[in-house]
Amino acid sequence: MGAAVNLAEHLIAAEILGFERRGGAAVSSPVPGWSASGKSSDVAPLFGGRANAKPIPYRGVRTLAKLQKRADVTSPPATLTDVADAGAMYGTTELRFANSGFTALSLFPVAALTTPVDVTGGSIRIWVRAGPGMYSFLNRFELRLYSAGSPAAPSANYHGLDLHAVAGAAGLLASQSNSAWAPRWQPITIPVASLVGTGTGATLTAVTYASFHTASWDSGTGTFRMGVGSIEFVPNPRSKGAVIFTADDGYPSHYTYMAPKLAEYGWAGVAYVSAPDVVIGGTGMTVQQLKNLHDLFGWQIASQAWNNEQSTVWDAMSGPQRTEAWAKVRLMQTALGLYGGHDGSYFSNVTPSDNAVWNEVRQGFRSMRAYQGSPAALGSYPIAGGEPSPPGDPYLLRSIEGANGTFTSAGYAGTKSLKAHFDQAEATKGLAIVTYHNDLASAGAARNVFEAALADLDSRRDALEVLTLDQYVESLYAAAA
Repeated sequence: MGAAVNLAEHLIAAEILGFERRGGAAVSSPVPGWSASGKSSDVAPLFGGRANAKPIPYRGVRTLAKLQKRADVTSPPATLTDVADAGAMYGTTELRFANSGFTALSLFPVAALTTPVDVTGGSIRIWVRAGPGMYSFLNRFELRLYSAGSPAAPSANYHGLDLHAVAGAAGLLASQSNSAWAPRWQPITIPVASLVGTGTGATLTAVTYASFHTASWDSGTGTFRMGVGSIEFVPNPRSKGAVIFTADDGYPSHYTYMAPKLAEYGWAGVAYVSAPDVVIGGTGMTVQQLKNLHDLFGWQIASQAWNNEQSTVWDAMSGPQRTEAWAKVRLMQTALGLYGGHDGSYFSNVTPSDNAVWNEVRQGFRSMRAYQGSPAALGSYPIAGGEPSPPGDPYLLRSIEGANGTFTSAGYAGTKSLKAHFDQAEATKGLAIVTYHNDLASAGAARNVFEAALADLDSRRDALEVLTLDQYVESLYAAAA
């Protein structure tokens, strides 16, 4: 039986939004007032959206360097200006600068903190808004922490990390355009445990100020523009690292192999089923298997696309059409009694830098996983800087491909191995997300590494927990209580 036929019986609830099938094609006729003329595309339908999802908690945040206006910066460079913008993070203006020609730019606050901050165990984040050319011409993205000296006369001893030098920070930017500003402010976050000391380093239990340093790589006309916000310390309430196994696209092997293997250790995973209108009951799991994955194995059923993953299609949609498409995913989950769809994932060419979909991503999901096929290089660690806890950017949860050739050829414990991904999460008490597609369908190197990983994680329960994403978010609340 085809996917559309299998799902149709479970989508009676979709009539609430007026979804109809005419001649085998899905046609939308939303309820009056939702997407009528003059209404905002940010108005969510009756089903879908994230209204009932607990947000990821960020508690006890401290400002280490106030960078809201030009007047907040010690000896501000000439290119640093206050620009009026409706999307400004602080008030009605945002702090912007332009940089070119190998010029180094450093931003220090006007004053140090009167009360030092203990930053051990947490992470450092800076708020940025990527502007035109930043993706192409960024050559430095460095955060530093100080416990001595002053912003006007900084100490030679500090902790810091140039995220661009170790892995290309530009790849994390929400805008990778040479002509457009990103539609959102985004946090770039580094676990304190990943910072490197210079000189004798900073006293991390008594940090008094922070700074940001950047530069352009082009000595000619290449210029990048950027909005910048304050540098903050984000405490980590957890005492252990966390590991999340995720499975993409609804392959039968997720139910027949991956789920039982995880269950042997008392663990569950997260299934990002895409596109369910095509896969479930068609080329993927049956509807009953999807229910069993949720009910019997305890898996979280998260969201991807509805009936296609093509960026050209999604980008051409209107805001209400994208809202409707994701509402169909959520309606399916509701009709099948599945929980966890408030967490989503990018797919195919619909990536974190696809600005066309941002408004609907934000309105529909509390988090978005971003699939990284290839491991980056930071010593022996696959994720540059590491994914902190709480997550550095809830709309950019970085995930590594578990069956990547680097991992399968190295073996579980080899150089730049999957084990290093978990080691990093243990060292930073952060988050390690692993993704599989149909890689575990048959015996081979991918299965060998996966099974070795489970056995290793079983022996490290005092330092690492295997959780679903929803369980992980709940643990952040419990640990902070």
